[in-house]
Order: sequence, then C-alpha cells, then structure tokens
Amino acid sequence: MLKKIQLILIATLFLGADIYSQHYFFRRYSVEEGLPQASVYCLLQDSRGYIWMGTDGAGVTRFDGIKSNVFNRTNGLADNVVRSLLQDSKSNIWIGTDNGITLYDGTGFKNIGKADGLAGTSVTKLIEGSNGIIWAATNDGGLAGISIDDSVSIINFTEDDGLVNNLILDIWEARDKKLWVGMWGGLSIIEFETDSLEIKDIFSPVLNTGTGSPVISAIEQGNGNDVWLGTYGTGAFIASPGSDRKSFRITPSDANRVIPDMIVWDICRISDEEVWIATNDHGVIKLKNRKSVGIFNKESGLLSNQILDIMPDRDGNIWFASFGQGTMMYQNDKFIRYTENNGLKGIIVLDILFISENEFYVATEEGLSLFRKEGSNIRRLKHYSSASGLNSIGVNTIEKVKNEIWIGTNDGINILKNSVISDFVGNRSLGNSNISTLFTDSHSDIWIGTIGGYGRIFGDNLFFMTQDEGFINDEVQSVIEDKKGRIWIATLGGLVKLEGTVYTDYDSVEGLTSLKISALEEDHLGNIWIGTLDGGIFMFDISKDTIPVSLIASKDVLASNKINSLMFIRDTILAAGNDKGFDLLILDKQMKITGVINYGISDGFMGGENTANSIAVDKEGIVWTGTKNGLMRYDPSRDFNFSKLPETRITDVRLFFENVDWNERKFNTSRWSNLPENLVLSHNDNHLTFVFTGFSYDNPAELEFSYFLENQSKEWSPYMKEREIVFSGLTPGDYVFRVKARNKYGVTGETAEYPFVIKPPFWQTPWFYIPALISLVFMVIMIIKIRERNLIKEKIRLEKIVEERTREVVEQKDEIARQRDVVTYQKKEITDSIHYAERIQRAVLPNDKILKEKFSDYFVLFRPKDIVSGDFYWMNIKNDHVVFTAADCTGHGVPGAFMSMLGVSFLNKIVNETGIVNPSDILNSLRTNIITALKQEGTADATKDGMDIALCSVDLRNKKLFFAGANNPLFLIRKNAEGYELLETHADKMPIGYYSSMEPFTINEIEIQDGDTVYMFSDGFVDQFGGPEGRKFMKKRFKEMLLTHQSLDMASQRTTFNNIIEEWIHHPPADPQAQMMHDEQIDDIILIGVRF
Repeated sequence: MLKKIQLILIATLFLGADIYSQHYFFRRYSVEEGLPQASVYCLLQDSRGYIWMGTDGAGVTRFDGIKSNVFNRTNGLADNVVRSLLQDSKSNIWIGTDNGITLYDGTGFKNIGKADGLAGTSVTKLIEGSNGIIWAATNDGGLAGISIDDSVSIINFTEDDGLVNNLILDIWEARDKKLWVGMWGGLSIIEFETDSLEIKDIFSPVLNTGTGSPVISAIEQGNGNDVWLGTYGTGAFIASPGSDRKSFRITPSDANRVIPDMIVWDICRISDEEVWIATNDHGVIKLKNRKSVGIFNKESGLLSNQILDIMPDRDGNIWFASFGQGTMMYQNDKFIRYTENNGLKGIIVLDILFISENEFYVATEEGLSLFRKEGSNIRRLKHYSSASGLNSIGVNTIEKVKNEIWIGTNDGINILKNSVISDFVGNRSLGNSNISTLFTDSHSDIWIGTIGGYGRIFGDNLFFMTQDEGFINDEVQSVIEDKKGRIWIATLGGLVKLEGTVYTDYDSVEGLTSLKISALEEDHLGNIWIGTLDGGIFMFDISKDTIPVSLIASKDVLASNKINSLMFIRDTILAAGNDKGFDLLILDKQMKITGVINYGISDGFMGGENTANSIAVDKEGIVWTGTKNGLMRYDPSRDFNFSKLPETRITDVRLFFENVDWNERKFNTSRWSNLPENLVLSHNDNHLTFVFTGFSYDNPAELEFSYFLENQSKEWSPYMKEREIVFSGLTPGDYVFRVKARNKYGVTGETAEYPFVIKPPFWQTPWFYIPALISLVFMVIMIIKIRERNLIKEKIRLEKIVEERTREVVEQKDEIARQRDVVTYQKKEITDSIHYAERIQRAVLPNDKILKEKFSDYFVLFRPKDIVSGDFYWMNIKNDHVVFTAADCTGHGVPGAFMSMLGVSFLNKIVNETGIVNPSDILNSLRTNIITALKQEGTADATKDGMDIALCSVDLRNKKLFFAGANNPLFLIRKNAEGYELLETHADKMPIGYYSSMEPFTINEIEIQDGDTVYMFSDGFVDQFGGPEGRKFMKKRFKEMLLTHQSLDMASQRTTFNNIIEEWIHHPPADPQAQMMHDEQIDDIILIGVRF
C-alpha cells in the first residue's frame, strides 16, 4: 500500500488555480548546497538549533546553515529512507525509516525494529505523548507505543484493536490526552486508561469530507477544541467536536475553495490565526483567520509544487520539504518581486510615482501602467502605450505636475490628464528630445533633464542650455531642490548648483573625485548626498566652505560602486540602489555611517540591478524600486524590528590540526559533539584548534564570529567569517575559550564558552619546587663552609707570596723607571724627526700664490691626521694652463708622507719638465712612474701602494676646464634660476698604481661659467665618524654642506667647513661608550675649492 501511495504522490498531475501570485524569495538547500539527496520527507529543528532533514534514500542530514553532516546506514542508521523525525523531552533524536526506528542519543545509534517487537516496517510519523511514550505510526503494522528504560518496551495497536487501518499517515495527541490516528480509510480516536497503555475507548467518527472512506493524511491542532484534518484528494477540513465528544461537525477549509480536491500532506499551525497547508500538486496555501491569503508555488518562487512537510524554526522562518527539490526556507515577505505575471507590461521598471496611498504609476520599456495596491498584491488598472498616444514605446521618467502626469520618453514629453495623453507643446523647442528626468520645484517650475542638456519651464517660457553653451555636461541624470530652494543637477560630468541665476560647478577640486553622478538626495540636515556610477557615495557638507564634498562610502562597505538611486527612508537610513541590489546605510545623528546592510539575490532581492532613480516610498513606509528584472517591494520593518539573536555552539577541539578520539584518551565527551568534558592537557599538547558554528538561518553565510581566550587574549578579536581558530604555544594555565556570533544586522548573540587546563611540566610544579629548594639551600650551606675553609688556607699561602713579591716589586720598579727614561728619550728623538719631516713635506708642497694670482676666490683646507700627511695638494702654471690637484696616498702618517713626496716629485717632473698639461696624460704618466718606482709587477706578494687623485687643468684663455680622476670625482656647483645645482664629474674606478684594469684615464672637458665653483677632495672628510650617532659624515651630507654655503666667499667657506668637521668629530655621542671614536680624526683631509 505504501508503494502505491508513493506512485500516486509522484505521478499526480499539476492542477494549478488561475490566481495571480507575486514572486517571493525562498532559500533552497539541495544537492548543490550539500544535501545528499534532493527528495526530503521530513524536517526537524532540534533544541541546539540544527535542522534535520530525512531523505528518500540518503539517510538523515544535520544542517547548521552552512555545513551538512550526513548519517546513513554506514553510521548505524536502520535504513537510508527516512520518513519521520522527532526530538523527545530528553533531547534524543528519533528517526523513522523504512526499516524501523533509529534512536540517536548524541553519542551513538540504537536501532529498534521487528526483533524488538515493532510490528510495522516503515515509520511514517513519530510523536511523544504527554506521558513520555513515543508513538510510532507505521505503514503496515498500525500504531506502536514505545518506552525505553533499561530495555525497549513496545506495545502495538492494529486493526484487531479497533483501528480503521494498519496504514497510518499521521498521529496527534489532543489536549485531553486522546490520541488521534489518521489512516487510509478514516480516523480513529483512542482513549487510554490513566497511567496505562490499555485502551479505555476507541472510536472512528464519521467524517463528511466528500468521500465515503476518507484518507486522513494530516492532523493539526486548531483554535479551541477544533482540529485541522488534511485528506488525500478532498482537501483540508476543520473538525469541531459535538457535545458528546464523539461526533464532529466537518467544515471545509477556505483552501478547498481555492484549490478543490487537493492532496494534503501536512498542516502546520503557526499561531491561532495562521495555518499553512502543504499539498501534493499546488505548493503551499497560507491561511489567516481561516481565510486563504496566499499560494506559494512555482509561479511565486517556490521551486516545487509537491511539498511533503512544513516546519517553522525558532527564528520564525518556514521550511518546506519537497520531493525532488530538496528543502526550501521562506523567511518572510520582506522582499516581493512583481513581473509580467502580476500585470507589468515590460520587465525593466524605469520609474515609480505614487499619486495616492494605494495607487501608483510604473514606467517600463513598454509604456506606462497605473496600479493599485491590494495588501501585498498589486492590480493593474490601466496601461498606456504608443497606441494610446505616447511618443515612444517606452517611458523613461514620470512626474506629477498639479493634476497632470508628465511623461518623459525618448521622443519628447507627453502629458496625461483625465486618462487622455497629449503631446507637450514645447517638444519642438527642446534642445534634445531624449528625456532622462523630470522635476517640479516649489515655484511650480518644471525642470527637464535630457541626454543633451537641461531645460526649465517657468510660466509660458522654456529655457534650454547645453554643454556647448557652457553647461558642465549634456547628460543630465537627476534634478532636486533643497530646503533653501536651490536646484542641484546631477550630470555625467559633475555636479551643478543653481542659486537664483548663479551657476556653481563642482568637480575634483571640491573633493568630487568621481564625476559620473547618477543620483542626488538631501538629508534632514540639508546636506546633499551624491551617488556616482563608478565611485560610490559622496556627501556635500553644507557647513564647509572649502572642499565641501567628501567620499562617504565605496566598495569596501557597499555591494558596488555603481550607485543608481538614493532615497532616505528615514532621517538616518539611506537606501542606495546599485547594480547588484541595494544597500541600507545606517547613520548616526552626525550622519556618519554606523553600519551598512547589503541586499542581493541571496538575501531575497531578486530584481538584480536597480534602474536609475527608480525608487519610491509609500505611506506605509514600504520601499518600491525599479529594476531590470521587474518591480521590487521591500518592507524595512522586517529588518528594523529584527531581534533574533544568533546562537553559537562550540563543536570540536583538535590537537595540532588533527581530529582526536577523546574517548581513547579516557575523556568523557559531551552529547552531540566531540567536546571532551573537564579537559586537562599536558604541557606538550599546547596547540589547539577550536571549531564552532552559529545559527541564524535568515542569512547564515553573513554570520561573523569574535573570540576571546581568557588568560591569553587582551581583548575580543575582530569579527570574522571563519568557523575555527588556532591557538599555538599555549603556556600552562587555566583557560576559557569564548566565542559569539553577529548577524548581518549587527545583532550579537549569547557567548558560548569552553574551559580547559594545560598542566605544567613536572619541573614547574610544587612537588618539584619544594625538594629542589631544600636541596639548593643545603648545597649553598655546604659551598659556604667549603669556601670558608679554602679561604683560610689561601690567606696563609698569599701572605707568604706577598713577602716574596714585595722584594721583587721593588727591584722591578727600579728597572721600569730606567726603561721609562730610555723610552721617553727615544720618543722625543722620533717626534723631532717627524716634525722635521713635516717641515720638509710642507716645503715641498706648492705655494698657493698660483691660485691667488689666477683666481679671484679659492681655499685649501689641509688637515693631516698625524704630524705628516698622506694627502697632498699640488699646483702649477704651464702653457697658459693652471694645473692643480688633490691626492690621497695609501696610508697616512710617515708611510703616507713618503708616497706624497713621490707624487709631488713625479708631478713636478711630468708637468714642469715634459710640459704635459692634459690631465689624462698626466695621470697615465704618473701611474707609470709610481709602478716603476715601487717595482709593482702585479704578483700576489707585490706592494699595493698607490694613490687616488683628482686633477684639473684650466685653460683660462678659452674658459675651459679639463679633468681626469683616479677614484676621486670633481664637484662643480653652478647657479641657476632656482638656486644652485651640484654637477658631479665621475672619476675612473682605478687608482694610481698597479690595478687589475690598466685602461688610459678619461679626459673630461667642462665649459666654465662665471660664478662656477669646483671642489676636489680626498675621502677623509666623508668617511669621518662623528655626530650624535657616531656615523660617517657621508657623501650626501657633504654635498648638502657645499650647496648650503654657496653664498659665502671661499675663505669663509674654509673656516665654516673646518668648524663643521671639527664639531662633527667632537660631537657628544648618544652612546657614551663610543666617545673614543668621536674624539679622533681617522684619516687625512684635503679639500680644495676654486671659484671662477
């Protein structure tokens, strides 16, 4: 018989009623969302928040809104076809299958079948009686009463006990504790003896449902003593008991009028006023106060017309189990979509205009329609098209002007008055006929926006202005008037404010960084909110004089940067239509954003992209928006009154990312989860992952979580969407992990918490500390005693040694005094020799009178590190060329001085005797002489001595400077219009001496201008350590020094630069221990400056 019912259920033809039905949003959960099978027989929400779904062949699924856990025969289920579900008062889950019952207590499965005394095979319904008995309806074994203590006890009731049939479809316990049993063939009502399962009375009332032997497929409590009965093929009825309590007055439901002869699979009573009926072919019927108020079927968005079970969850959502389309959840009528099925002509809604509380116009690509609201339904009263006189097929915008409706089309303006459409007489005077917006201001002037400029009608006059005539941009998107009577115009090229006859344009200079403006709206403070097509939302702050426009929100909080419409639905709530749905911006009293709610397809906003400035609010506060996929209705009160708290549950703890069998570790685990009770871990098990979930079926994907670990966290974490968190390296201690959930509306639920302990290692426990302390004290005492004894022995030994050493010290003192006198004498001799060498070196260095004769301004800053120097300068005049150089020899002191003597000698020979004045030739010849003099052959053990040098030859007659350098560059500072600039002429990267690269030196020619200044120097200045941090002076700081003091004459520069390096060397360091490096010049310094 059950198989026969299944065949009828699947094969019954659809007999839809001819009733208009708007489009509602249903969230679907099927195979694509993780459900193992698309046919669902039954639903249950348990006390922890999970939704259970019994399937036709894939077992039962436990679902938290995101993740599904499937239990089937592999896990211990009696059968994979699950027809009924129940949670009893002890929180056990009872699962009725096609092979008996499975009891799940949160830790394991226990099967109850024929071997335990169950007469039936398939369990079609499970309920718990007021006495704790579990009642099971079966397909072939009648009714079973089950009780479980230490063992399973079952009593079966069949036709032999007075039941109409052994095939039972539904059972229900009345308030008087009588059991109603719906069967194939009628209804039986059973009364039991008190505290017993012995039948006191059983009777089967006559039910006048239009057939002789009705099939009672659903039973539900009605108001008072009334009972709802669903039948197979004759609809739904209300049974009202007579005075004898055995006869019933049967009243057909209003649903039978809407859909005659329907097959009913479930009746769900939401409240005294609201009842839902699940049918086999026609979806779901909703009744209020026994009157049919809506049909939910494929036409209205339900994915299947074959609904087998209805279940309300704790949040007020209604769940539907279907055959072939999984499970669907209906949240509420927050969003309703209206399409051509509801009378719309066309699908793209371009404008909405309310003319009364219940009547409104809708503009579409196929014309203009007048609608009337009838509850949540709409009914079309009239439609106007090109056949009715419109200039164009579609209508772009509509505006009420006194008792007329002005209609903007692609071909000008029409006027609707008394149901008659006429042409606007000024159409030919419009600069552009493609009308994008119409607006009437407080003076009754009419503003016309087009894609080719804007117009204004005042009195009998028409004014029109285009971009060619000075308007900011031709494409006008919106026009509004603020509280002060100023007109604001949005264009695709910026914002315009008209105050009287004064135009003011606003663009990026005023902070408006996105110029494609699509929508404008004024807030209650007078600020202008600006929607753009590519930059989000801006605000014009009327309190600011400079840069009044600022970005308020973009894609980081909005669903999209493309804003198509703006409207304040309350003083501090702004609706922003975009290309993905729309956003609600929640603002504080200062108009700062405190939250943003995004609405898209997954939230029930089925219209997709909003059209430009197609938004309206009716007298009831309902928001109507035009989209590219119909007309959308949004009831904000569904969100503003949202108070459902999301629930959070901790479901698992892992160690080092691995799942743990806590039972193997000798821990008891909690029912329904893998959480160990009283968790105490060793110090090695300090890497934990906490897994948690949340329940808010309104939009589970938008749930966010914040966590806090007591004894480690300083504050709650930022909210995140991840449902697990890792803690590694936890130190020993007592911890409590806490987590809470927040939904998309900002509502935070209760905190879930889990305590645990990480034990310290043995050496960090008192059992280790106390013995260790005692041992330590004993050891200290013993060490002190031993040390005292050793000290006494040592004292005696030292006294003897002191006596011997005293005599030796006296002798050594006399010897040291004698050696000191010798060293002092030798030092004086050496110092005198070096000072004599200094006089010789300075005598060899040229006199600076050459520079004095040829140049108006110059200086030579020469600071040897020691008495004699490894740096030297040289100059001479030859063949009308002034040749001068600054050189840095290998080493400093005496060795460097010897090298400098060689350099001076060779330069005298090369320039004075041979007459060479070309700098590159001089350096090439100098290198050859140095290599020869020092016998450098390039071998590994050969000397590497040499010098770095910068050499200039100035042709005063032609005002040219020739330069060549070995590692040392030339700096030229020249005055320009902006001040001074430093030009660096680089030297060849090779020294004067033997080197791996022995290329000829490069000659550089520079045209000299009056006022030019050149500098040559060694590396002693830039490499000098000092300053507050003990760092090198560095080349960058050296350049800045030269540029900064260009206004000084050269003599003053020498004094200044000498003072700078002196202060740098002796600057007190930040680290006192670096004082020794600060007070010492580390290398010879030579700096020559010449001004032309």
